[in-house]
Amino acid sequence: MSSDLLLRCYNKGCGKEYKEEDNGEDHCLHHPGLPVFHDALKGWSCCKKRVTDFTDFLNIKGCTASRHSNVKPPEPEKPKTDEKPLGLDEVIKVEPPKRKPIKTQPVERPSDDLPKMQLKKTVTESLKKALLKQKEQAENKPDMTCNGGETENGIKPGTMCKNSGCQTSYVSETTNDEKCWYHYGTPVFHEGYKFWTCCQKRTTDFDEFLKQEGCTSGSHRWELTDEI
Repeated sequence: MSSDLLLRCYNKGCGKEYKEEDNGEDHCLHHPGLPVFHDALKGWSCCKKRVTDFTDFLNIKGCTASRHSNVKPPEPEKPKTDEKPLGLDEVIKVEPPKRKPIKTQPVERPSDDLPKMQLKKTVTESLKKALLKQKEQAENKPDMTCNGGETENGIKPGTMCKNSGCQTSYVSETTNDEKCWYHYGTPVFHEGYKFWTCCQKRTTDFDEFLKQEGCTSGSHRWELTDEI
C-alpha cells in the first residue's frame, strides 16, 4: 500500500525527502565520516575533497551510496569541564604576565637621499597552479542553455538554493515566488558548539546546525556569487 508521507533523510550530506516505498540501496548519496575544518579548509573525513567556502562545503556531493534513513543519529556528548560554574557575584581579575623590560638600541632612520631599490617579486608554484586551474575551469565552463534539462533562464531543476540554511531546490519559475529563509551571518565552531553569528542559536549536533531555519527572509540564490 503506497503512502504520500514524505520522510526526511538524516544521513550527512543528503537531507532529501523521500517515500519509503521508493527507497533503495543506492538512492542516498551521503558522507559516513565527520566534518573536518582545518586551516580554513572544510571537508569530510571520508573523502579527500576540500573547499574554503562554507556553502561549497554544504554542497559537496556524498561519496557513499546506501538507503535513505529517517533515524536521527545520536547527539554527541557535550564537552565536559571540571571547572565549577562562576557565581553571579564572583569576579575574576585577569592581569597580564610580568615581563622583564627588554633593552634595545635605537635604530637610526635611513636617509631619504639613499638610492631606491625595487623589491623582488616571487610567485610561488602553488599560486601558479591555482591560477592555471582557475583559467582552465573558466575556459571549460559550459554555456547555460535550455539543453540538458536546464530551463530557459539557465537554472537546472533540482538545483539547491545557495543561501546558507535554505533547503529549497529549484523546480520551475514559480519557485522564485517562494520566500527564502536563510542565514546571512557566518558559521562559528567553538568548544564543541555550532551556531551562526546572525542568530546565536547554539547546538552541539552538526545535523541540527545544518537544519537550523534561517533568521532572515529574501530571494533564492541559485548560483554562487560574491553577494548574498
